[in-house]
Amino acid sequence: MEQEDKELLIKEISARLPYGVKVWTRFKDKEVPLTIFSINANGWIYFWGTDGHLDYINVTDCRLYLRPMLSMTEEELVEYEKANDLDTLDSSETLRENMKAERRVRISKWYHGTDWFNAHHFDYRDLIEKGLALVASKDIYNG
Repeated sequence: MEQEDKELLIKEISARLPYGVKVWTRFKDKEVPLTIFSINANGWIYFWGTDGHLDYINVTDCRLYLRPMLSMTEEELVEYEKANDLDTLDSSETLRENMKAERRVRISKWYHGTDWFNAHHFDYRDLIEKGLALVASKDIYNG
């Protein structure tokens, strides 16, 4: 795995941790989906093994389970647009404040939409196409 891909996976997994992100790996000669609870800057992923003990694997040995963007339902699209509207409102307010400020140091807030994508496990960075993620089954995140 290229260093750039490894760094991308570390960023993606880190951002998705609060949402119960799952990865595929081959662990103890079995192919299993794991729910991870921590990752460090070197790419070590920590999870509870089936025997109840803390275990770890390297990010290079796993693939995220993500939903393709095309799997988004109409209801989900409405939800996403509501989250995205919050970003637009925040950005407009920040722009107005910036125009009045003596120094333009404030940054626009564009995170509601990204948080929504992460919470719903969507592949908005084309990781499936890059071979860094697998298509999540319909029920993998419902349990």
